Amino acid sequence: DGSWRSVVTVVLDTSSCLPERRLALWQDIVCDTFVGLDCKSDMRGAFWGAVSQSRIGPVAFTQVDSTAQRVFRTPSRIARASEDYVLMALGNSGVNGVFQDGREAVVSAGQFVIYDTTRPYELRFDDSFSQTIFQMPRKLLQQRVGSFDGLTATTFEGDRPLERLTYDFARNVSRTIELVDPAAASRLLDQTLDLLAMTLADRLHARMPDQSAHRSA
Repeated sequence: DGSWRSVVTVVLDTSSCLPERRLALWQDIVCDTFVGLDCKSDMRGAFWGAVSQSRIGPVAFTQVDSTAQRVFRTPSRIARASEDYVLMALGNSGVNGVFQDGREAVVSAGQFVIYDTTRPYELRFDDSFSQTIFQMPRKLLQQRVGSFDGLTATTFEGDRPLERLTYDFARNVSRTIELVDPAAASRLLDQTLDLLAMTLADRLHARMPDQSAHRSA
């Protein structure tokens, strides 16, 4: 895509803030860096969080490290928003509960999950965690795989070969994107999207009923 011409990097950290102000600052960081979200945490003065983001064109990789919290994408936030993204969350450490479309996924290190910003979701972190988030416009994935709404809040496992390859490739691209020229970065992003689409299609195919059996019946 010719519009993907440069990498912009943003780094934000609550460490320099007074402990009692960190959660409020984090709320602002999360809303500015991702999509409109609400955050809650019982950590009070022990709360801490940091994000670093590399963005090229409409796509972004974000590294998130923080303490226990719950994150909500609410109907009111969606109503005020114009963005239409899919987020792929890669677990690096800690455990993440993801709730969307009536499903619940639990994501640990080496696994990933997708969720859609156009519908409500909740993220639950009961302890400190580290994640890499691949944020993409829905159309870039949809044009490759069609509808994937049935795969939100679904755990993609590290012990499935194609899913493990997708996890490893996306995470390695997130570490490389700033180190290569924009043309190479654009190609890597296309390859990441292609590989993710292949993985989603593989999981969708595995869920399909045997059509020949239905015809025989």
